[in-house]
Amino acid sequence: MSHVTAGKKSDTPVNKKDLWNTSELAINDAMSLCGISYFDLDACATTSKESKGYEFITPEECALSTDWQSKFDYMIKSVWCNPPFSQKELFLKRAKEQSERHNFTVCCMIPFEPCTKWWREFVSDKATFVYVPSGRYNFIDDETKKEVKGVNFCSCFVVFTPIYTKEAIMINFERGFASKK
Repeated sequence: MSHVTAGKKSDTPVNKKDLWNTSELAINDAMSLCGISYFDLDACATTSKESKGYEFITPEECALSTDWQSKFDYMIKSVWCNPPFSQKELFLKRAKEQSERHNFTVCCMIPFEPCTKWWREFVSDKATFVYVPSGRYNFIDDETKKEVKGVNFCSCFVVFTPIYTKEAIMINFERGFASKK
């Protein structure tokens, strides 16, 4: 079964659908939008080389069951999370819970699909901010480490903070703005 978005079928093999790394363009925009110069933790890195944080949680350590703060000797303030898209709902729920428990900011990069049931359940009234870029971000292939162009879906940054806003504040921004500073 192939994944379909906006009328275009994905050419990505099923076994690779969750293995996309974040581009520098996307991570730079995310850090700038969160008002930071680095993320303390990457909750979904596969290796230290792929990590977008000072520290990271591996798939084997399982960010869905590991406490994101207690693993480290210093206070985590900001977390990056580009979750396996097949588990986005679980990671969104975990991001909200860990943000509230430990008083830190969690920025998740997920597909921008506000008309879906999962969005209404895990983002609409749970996130503090949703940052919507003016275009699509490319991802980095996990095996080749090369940028994959022609992504057939839009992504966004969903930010959880301990501040409860009752409804996520949606903010549009120019993709790549942080690299132009």
